[in-house]
Amino acid sequence: MAEQPETQRCENCRFFREEDEEHFGACVRYPADLEPNIGERENVWPVSAAEGWCGEWQPANPETAEEAAVVLARFVLLGDITAARALADKLKE
Repeated sequence: MAEQPETQRCENCRFFREEDEEHFGACVRYPADLEPNIGERENVWPVSAAEGWCGEWQPANPETAEEAAVVLARFVLLGDITAARALADKLKE
């Protein structure tokens, strides 16, 4: 299996939220699941290592027009028009 480029790791993804000094965090690409926790309900996102990667990676801050175009195209193809509009608005600033 081919190795993922260093630039496309969780730590550089717009969906990664680092939570501790151990370089682990939450992937917030999709809504959290509710998980019972001793009588309470808690939001839980998948845990990922900062060095990890997946096929959903998107740059945290597109640095070039080409990167931004790829991200916008992915949003549109996946039907995520709200995210596409939000990114387009951000790029206008």
